[in-house]
Formats: sequence, structure tokens, C-alpha cells
Amino acid sequence: MASVLAQEQVRVARNRGLLPSVRPVTTLLATGIVWITVLLSVCGFAAGYLRQQALNNTTGELERLDTIIAEAASRSFQGVDPLLASLAAMFKGVPLAEDTSIALLGADGRVLGRYPVQPGQAESGIAEGNLRAIFADSGVTTLRQTGSDRIEAIRPLAGYPLAVSVSRGAAAALADWKRQVIVIGIFAIGGALGIALMMYLIARQIHAHDELVAARGDKLEAERARLEAETKLLKVQRLAVLGQVTGAVAHELHAPLIAIREALAALKEIATESGSDLEKPVARMERSIERCERMSSDLLEYTSARELQPTSFGFDQWLGEVLARQRVSGPVKLSIELRAGNAVASFDPDRIRRVVIDLVENACQALSELPSYYERRVVVRTGIAPGMVVLTVADTGPGIAPENLERIFDPLFSTKSFGTGLGLPIVRQIVDQHGGTIRIDSEVAHGTRIRISLRLSADAMPELRRAAA
Repeated sequence: MASVLAQEQVRVARNRGLLPSVRPVTTLLATGIVWITVLLSVCGFAAGYLRQQALNNTTGELERLDTIIAEAASRSFQGVDPLLASLAAMFKGVPLAEDTSIALLGADGRVLGRYPVQPGQAESGIAEGNLRAIFADSGVTTLRQTGSDRIEAIRPLAGYPLAVSVSRGAAAALADWKRQVIVIGIFAIGGALGIALMMYLIARQIHAHDELVAARGDKLEAERARLEAETKLLKVQRLAVLGQVTGAVAHELHAPLIAIREALAALKEIATESGSDLEKPVARMERSIERCERMSSDLLEYTSARELQPTSFGFDQWLGEVLARQRVSGPVKLSIELRAGNAVASFDPDRIRRVVIDLVENACQALSELPSYYERRVVVRTGIAPGMVVLTVADTGPGIAPENLERIFDPLFSTKSFGTGLGLPIVRQIVDQHGGTIRIDSEVAHGTRIRISLRLSADAMPELRRAAA
């Protein structure tokens, strides 16, 4: 029982062990990368949006300022055309932002006046062709970006061949945006580092949990192995003791059983000569003696290590001869399906005969428990598997309950009111000695199927062995 519990705990530990731990860590890393990418992308979009907003605000401000100045200049020029040289004094009264300048342009594109005057700045003005297009849209402010990376708003003066230009450096316009970008960048880097740290800590927790689960699984595996070893040792010790006891019992019973059988034969003769009707009591005594002899034989068979005497046989031919001598009770139908062809196997014929007879008799005993209207059928079938010859014995009996199926090979376990419970353990022991395998499939109310696989002969029919493999 302890071994079963240990196996269950090992299975659960393996299900939660290192295999699934790879997936959470990988998923965690992928999630962290996705979150960091999303964070940086959002911050990039935010920075681009703020830059465009800053440029839009600057151009809007320049446009409004240019409109105001152009209207003021138009009013100032009425009646004072000769006073163009005094424009600088008028521009001084306009509140300007950093790196912002106001210029008065002539119809030919020359700068007639600028405020504030910047040392070393060329009075290049604007091309006459470009300015002609601007004058064509009288009363409309034109926005453009100059080659010197400045944003400029130009508006013609109504009624005059002049235009007012208000310009600001792009660097000054984006100064606030740069500070915002720095803040956003710091936030993005901090957020990315925070996400990475969080993912790292979670990964460490997962790894530590996996190590604990693996350690527990190893411990449970070691405990299971220890329990199995102890169980096997106890079983070996029990079988050794059982072998000694059964050997002594069988030896002690052998002589009394012979004496009883001889006395019974003499009694039978006396009853026959005297005309006494003792046939039924004598028959019961004979069956009882046979049962005692069978029990003694089973105990010796299971506890003694009998050496095999293998011989190569055509399996189907040999099995057909064995089954031809097998007696089956009337209501039970025995079907024989020999499909192994010329397959040759090397086995001890006496031991395997014991296997076949026991399996067929067990199937017949199971069928005897069914009502008379049920089909009572035993099928013995052979076949070929890779490197093996397969013997199958199936019946249409009541089947074996699942709780009994787990103990079906335990020595001395039996669901019958008679018998030693050593039939199937002996069958399994013989199959194991031949290097074969045995498997039992059973379903309640649907019957039982026992499948035995024996190795094909290594020196007979090599072409058949290669074909099966």
C-alpha cells in the first residue's frame, strides 16, 4: 500500500515537475518583452505626438502674431509712407518669444527691416517668385519652413507691396518638447527596468519552485524504490519460508496420501465383492485425495526453481496436439484459431502445456458460473508479433472485477471457494522463465482475454523471424 501511495505521489510530482517549468519561464520572458515593447512604443508615439503639437502651437502662434502685426503695420503706414526706416521702433513694442524675429519684406523679396537685429545674419529675404505667390493670396497668412530650420509666417499688408514675416527657430519651438521627451524617456527606461526586474523575480520564484518539486520528486522516487525493494525482499523471504514449509508438508503428506489411496482401493474391492453400495462415498474420497495431491503439487511447483528444458517446436502444430487431448465440459464450446503458420518457438513443452491447460480450465470454470442461456465459449488463438509468437485465450465469462484484477497474480489469492490461488502465479512464473510476457484484459460481464507472448526460436525459421520483426 505504501508503494502505491509513493508511486502516486511521484506521478503527481512529475506532472508538476521540470517539464512544465520551461513553458512558464518562456511565457514570462515573452510577456516581459511584449510589455517593454508596448511601453517603448507608447512612449515613442507620445513623444512624436507632443513634437507635432509643439510645432502646431508654434505655427499657430506665429500665424496669429503675423496677422496682428500686419494689421497694425497697415494702419501705421496710412499717411506715413516715407517713414519705413522707423519700423524697427514699432517692432520693438511687440512681445516676442525666444529666437523669434519680425521682418518687413519688399515686393522684390528684400528685407527692409528686421527686429531684433541678429549680428552676422544675412539679409537674404525671400525669392521674388515665391513672394509673388504670397502676394497673390492677399489677406492670407502663409506658413513655410526655411532652409535654416526656422518656421516662418508671412502675410501681405493690405494696400501695400509689403509683407510682414514672423519667424522662430525650430530648436526654440521644440525646447519644451525636448524636456518632455527626456521625462518620457526616463519614464520608459524606468518602466522597462521595472518590468524586467519583476519578470526576473517571478522567474526566480518559478525556478525555485521547480527545484523544490524536482527534489521532492527525487525523494519520492527514492522512497518508492526503497519500498519496492523492501516489498520484493519480503516477498522473497516469504516465498523462501513458504517453500521450506510446503516442501516439508508435501513430503510429509506424500506417504499418507499413497497409503490412503491404497487403502481406498482395497476398500473399493471389498465393497465390490461384498455387494455394498459404496461407490459414491468412495468417489468423493478419491476426488478429495486428488485435490490434496493437486494442492501439494501446486505448492511445490511455485516454490521450487525448476530448470527449463527448451525444445524447438512448430508452435501451431504442438498447440493443436495439446488441445486435441484437452477435455471441455459439454456446455462450453472450445474454438481453436491457429494463425501462427510455420512459426517455430523454443520452449519447455511440459511447462507451457501446464500454462495452456490451466488457462483453458480457468476459462471453463468461469463460464460454469453463467446462466444456461448465456453463450459459453473459449477461444484459443495464435498469431505473430515482431520477434514473438502470441497465444491468446479468451472467454465470454463474467469477467474479473477491477479490484481483483490488480491482485490476480498474487500468490494464494483466489475468488473461488476451492483451489490454492497459485494457478495464475504459476502461469506467470513459467512465462517469465521463458523470457515472455503475459497480459490480462477483462471487463465485467464481457469476459476475459489473456495474451502470452513467447520468443521465436533463434535458430529455426530465421526468415520467418526476420519477417515478423
